[in-house]
Amino acid sequence: MAQITILGPGDQATLRDVLPEVFDLPVRGDLVREFLEDRRHHLAVAVDRVTSWASPRRSTTSTRTRTRNSGSMEVGVAPAHRRVGLGKALLRALFRLGRDLGCREAWVLTERDGHVLVRPRSGRGRAIAREGQETIHPHKGCDMTDLRYPIGPFKDHARDRTTAVEQADLMDEIAAAPARLRAAVAGLDDAQLDTPYREDGWTVRQVVHHVVDSHLNAYVRFRWALTEDGPVIKPYDEKEWARLPDAMTAPVEVSLDLLDALHKRWLILLRAMVPEDFERRWTSPDLGELSVDVLLQIYAWHGKHHVAHITSLRGREGW
Repeated sequence: MAQITILGPGDQATLRDVLPEVFDLPVRGDLVREFLEDRRHHLAVAVDRVTSWASPRRSTTSTRTRTRNSGSMEVGVAPAHRRVGLGKALLRALFRLGRDLGCREAWVLTERDGHVLVRPRSGRGRAIAREGQETIHPHKGCDMTDLRYPIGPFKDHARDRTTAVEQADLMDEIAAAPARLRAAVAGLDDAQLDTPYREDGWTVRQVVHHVVDSHLNAYVRFRWALTEDGPVIKPYDEKEWARLPDAMTAPVEVSLDLLDALHKRWLILLRAMVPEDFERRWTSPDLGELSVDVLLQIYAWHGKHHVAHITSLRGREGW
């Protein structure tokens, strides 16, 4: 089974054992390194153990334009591994990344004899990519002028119930959150970290520390919901927490390291859950009675929500 991975700076070694015909030319480590170090470039690969089977070539996501558009150029799949859905999986991984970065649209071009790559799903806002050029909308219904919700509020993502496959996808989103947050602040100096992501909003530093505050609470809430009958969850004042001295001044690396460890432990719990666990109930004084399924959805969204605060600021500022 291939695993879809988004490569970033320092990941060029992943392409050392790429299969023939994935790329048109032999892979050069120096060029791959240069490509991955450019924050506008994003490369998705399908990997089985240490062998790359497939890759969108020269895939880029713009982080410098206000329209937040992305283009995916050339999806290459090794011949022996075609017709099993790898091309679709690679594109969808890039679309998810595009949404996280605040992209509003994506375009996919295929050859004249190209078959359908992505079929529409009811209510998902995706068009068909086939012969010629079609527009694919990774996310609709999001007011990109509202800087508070760069990927849309949670209600735009919420579902009454998720399938086992969707739950696994949500866990993957939670698993990816620490690396995404770390990448979002990479290279920022103290002045940039102390810049509010919007007028009257938290600074980038406060956003990073808030994610840890929130996910520490989330981890405890899951444990309560799984061990008690309908527990009432104690809320916390996130605005006041964000004004505490550590949230205002601590190095972001402290929270990034804490988030790495927290999510490793959290994912052990999540991936051991059985279907009945997702039906368990918990109560929030603010939201009322909800299922553990919804709790999972909330925190899969929450990490992406705050990463997009930072990446959208970087895009607007050209950092």
